[in-house]
Order: sequence, then structure tokens, then C-alpha cells
Amino acid sequence: MSTALKIKNISKTYGNRTVLNNVSFETYTGEVFGLLGPNGAGKTTLIKLITGLINIEEGEIEIFEKSLNKEYEEAMSYLGAIVENPEMYKYLTGRQNIMQYVRMRKNVTPERIEEVIKLVGLTNRINDKVSKYSLGMRQRLGVALALLHNPRLLILDEPTNGLDPVGIKNLRDILTNIAHKEDVCVMVSSHLMSEMELMCDRVAIINEGNVIRLDSIDNLLSVSQGHQVTFAYSTSDLEKTQHLIAENSEVQTEPDNQKLLVHVNSDNNLEIIASITAMLVKNGISVYTVSKVENQNLEEAFISITNKGGGQIV
Repeated sequence: MSTALKIKNISKTYGNRTVLNNVSFETYTGEVFGLLGPNGAGKTTLIKLITGLINIEEGEIEIFEKSLNKEYEEAMSYLGAIVENPEMYKYLTGRQNIMQYVRMRKNVTPERIEEVIKLVGLTNRINDKVSKYSLGMRQRLGVALALLHNPRLLILDEPTNGLDPVGIKNLRDILTNIAHKEDVCVMVSSHLMSEMELMCDRVAIINEGNVIRLDSIDNLLSVSQGHQVTFAYSTSDLEKTQHLIAENSEVQTEPDNQKLLVHVNSDNNLEIIASITAMLVKNGISVYTVSKVENQNLEEAFISITNKGGGQIV
């Protein structure tokens, strides 16, 4: 794992309006990194700065230790990107669009072309005209174009906009595969929190031009509950189970149909659950299942964080 992108104290203003305010963070190869925030939060402006579409006024951006200000061409050689909607010639086939793009890139081999076509799942439709493609297929063709020159950093701005559930899942699978198996840093922006939760390894939450939290998905999901984690127990005697567990001051219990929910308020939740399970068995109770309950989503975490006015970047 190496540092793919380094954002240092980036600010951007339009007239009297501050779009980005002293933004700093790093991303790494092998991860899907999300920029999460409402429309107008500054996500697209930041992406346009990274891709060189607008000038840096304050701060610095490095791509694999190459400064956009001082080593622009070298920095951009590592980058593939789709900003807003992928544009292509609809009267040409997918393959013909790729060949038009190849003319602008050096050292793209025929082998690489076929590899990328297969990677994005367009092998059977690559010779069809783009006018016959669904929106999801056009998005995948756009990803293929961005990947042709073997970039180490791939940036996609709102890539799931307008896609149906099947198209979203297909694109999500492609992007996670690129990041985790090809050691590429994939950065995506979105206001769709459910998709970011499924796709990303880490997320930067942006609100009104500020990065108010940067963390792993798992850590963000624990924000509104503090350190509380919930486990569901299925045992031979739920009433006795609840009575025995209630003696532990670090947990709260709650019956739920044929299960008992155990809320653990501790960083050592796994150790506590192991101890409780051993105690139940010692007292003659058969423990059938113990499962972690995913009782919070990223939307709840986002609301919690923004309502608290932020949090430290970690």
C-alpha cells in the first residue's frame, strides 16, 4: 500500500463564497475511497482541482508524490478520471470509441484493450453502437476508457447516478475488484450513502466545503451509538439467559421475538460476548447462535456527525 493522493490545505472560493475550506487528507492504493456529502458540498470542485480542470489557488495536490503545480504531466500520467458524465460518440461502436481514445494515449497495447473490455464486462457488446447501450453500459465503457493507460489512481464523480439496482451492483463490483485486486486507488464521490456504505473502505464526509470526518466505514457506523454494538442471542432458555446477562453492568438486554438482543457499550465487545457465552454454557444453557446486528447505516452516521458539527479527522 502506498500513498496515491495527497491533498494539502486546499481552499477554493468563487467570489465571496468559500467552496472548499482548508481540506487535507490522503488516499492509498488498494482502497475504494469515498467523498460523501450533499449536493453543493464541494465534492465535484475538489475532483476538478485534482484532475486539473480548474486551477489550484491555495494549497497543494500530489499524485504519487508528483505535484500538480510543479510536475503536472508526470502527476497526470498516474490518473484516470470521469468527471460528471462520460462523453462518447454514440454513432460509433464501443470498440471504435476506445480506438479514438487510444490515439491520444501512448503505449496502449491491443492486449490491454482486450483486458479492459473484459474487466468492465463489455466483451459481448463492445462491437455494438453506443446508441444502443444502456446508461449502465455507457458508464462501464467510460470506466474502460479511464483505465486504458493503466492509471494507479481512478476518480469517478457520482458514477452511480441514474443507474438501476443491477447497474449499480455491476459497477460497484467492477470498482472494488479494480481497487482490491489490481492495487489501484479508486476514489468515488456520491450523495448516495447506501452505495458508499457497500462500496467504500474509507470515506471523507464533506459538508459546506469542510472535511468534517475521515474514517473507515466500520468506524463511521459506530458514531451515533458511541461504542455500542448489538448482538442477538438464540438459546435454550431466553428468560434465564436475560436474567444471567443482566448481572453484567456493561450490557443492556432487550427481548426480540425468539431472540435476546444484547447491547454492549465497550470497545472490548468481542471479549465481553465471549465471556457471556462461556458463562451461559457453564450455567447449563445451550447457546444456538450469536450474531452481530447491523443496526445502523451510514445515513444515520452522517446525520449524527453533521448534527454534532463535525469531529476530528483521524
